[in-house]
Amino acid sequence: MSAPDDESEHDINAQAEEPLLKDGVPRQVTTNALDAIMELIPRPETVVLTESEYAFTQASGIAASVFSKQAAIDNARYEAKSEMSITTELTSTLLSRRQVADRLGIDTATVKNLRTRGELMTAGTLNHHPAYPAWQLTDDNRVLPQLRSILAAFPADFHALDIQHMMTTPVAELAGKSPRQWLEHGGDDDAVLTIIAALSRV
Repeated sequence: MSAPDDESEHDINAQAEEPLLKDGVPRQVTTNALDAIMELIPRPETVVLTESEYAFTQASGIAASVFSKQAAIDNARYEAKSEMSITTELTSTLLSRRQVADRLGIDTATVKNLRTRGELMTAGTLNHHPAYPAWQLTDDNRVLPQLRSILAAFPADFHALDIQHMMTTPVAELAGKSPRQWLEHGGDDDAVLTIIAALSRV
């Protein structure tokens, strides 16, 4: 079995040789010259696949370039950039324990107790202390109604940003409101729990 790079290299050589042969240049001369040129062209080092693995990728329509070292580097850069974007988006909406306490008109010890009882969630830290997503508080500075049952419904592997997106995105099932808006204005939590259950099965 020939590797993909060997096949493409053969095609390039054949295309380059054709006009030279028509001009009367001997085939051996053109072959040697083109081989020398191809050796000077840098090519990506690819991950070695077994014959069966290569056959599977071909049957699946996966390009061989996916397995190059450059592809791995590009993928790592993309993942790092995505992680940075996620962190930035989440951090920009976090509140410190003191900020939560000030908005609710309580002390920080009570905020900690709310977290312990599952009535508030944290996501990462700010200045080495637990941080709280701001969407959990209403616009008039109350803890979002029914929040304890809502938080308990999310699977443990849900990322804090996924939860934030779900709670702040308008949905047709809630008359065009986001779950946060729905609960803040007195909506029943059963409708939100149904949406969370559906997402958990995806």
